[in-house]
Amino acid sequence: MGRSKDIASGSKFVDTAGDTMTGTLNTTGLNVTQTGSTTVKVGATGTSGDNDGTLIVNNGGSGDGMLRFDYETNTDRARIGVTTSGQDLKFFTAGNNERVKIDSSGHVTMPNQPVFYGTRATNQSTTGNQDASTPIDFPTSNTIISSTHWNHSNHRFTAPVTGNYMFEWGYATNQIAGQSVYRTFLWKNGSKQAWTQLRNDSNGHTGYNYSSRGALLPLTANDYIHLNSSTDAGYAFYGDSTLRIHLSIFLVG
Repeated sequence: MGRSKDIASGSKFVDTAGDTMTGTLNTTGLNVTQTGSTTVKVGATGTSGDNDGTLIVNNGGSGDGMLRFDYETNTDRARIGVTTSGQDLKFFTAGNNERVKIDSSGHVTMPNQPVFYGTRATNQSTTGNQDASTPIDFPTSNTIISSTHWNHSNHRFTAPVTGNYMFEWGYATNQIAGQSVYRTFLWKNGSKQAWTQLRNDSNGHTGYNYSSRGALLPLTANDYIHLNSSTDAGYAFYGDSTLRIHLSIFLVG
């Protein structure tokens, strides 16, 4: 019946099991039901809550409703769908790894987003030469949160992907009698970024003095960053359990 109607009407029509077609499918509604009550609807109408032009992926309430993107030999490349754990829209990459989640309140979380926040609770020794300055070491024990992109051996952050990265840092001084200038710079791929200077002039102040700043840097994948320190008189940067040297890094886009 399907094929004879195609011929008579000049249209493409699939009516019975086993019918096939080629070319463009023009339809106001398509409902494909597979074994296990897995349902795909395109432009579904006549069902409560459906609107014209809607694509519905429904697994009959027995599992996740997923839109899956394959390549060539049925290789699972990416998925978008709502899981049985709740009303969350999730995006997955190959291997069914969750990368982005939008919950029912509209909150967006990205569990694999590059991020680092570390502190140092003891003094950081340094040098008197700002052009041969010392990278600040953030011990593993004082790392609050970190993805895998901070190296505690060489004290550097390596960008995993090209993008804009936000850096924010601060430090304390506890200057003895006399004057010194404390400086930090972000160094990119071994070169000082002069415009990122955070300068703290003690001016003979003998108590605690804390300063902080931020900088947004465009980085290419595999660029690396140090936070380097120096003081004109070679004094150490001060750190204790409350006046901690700190650094935060995160990808903003």
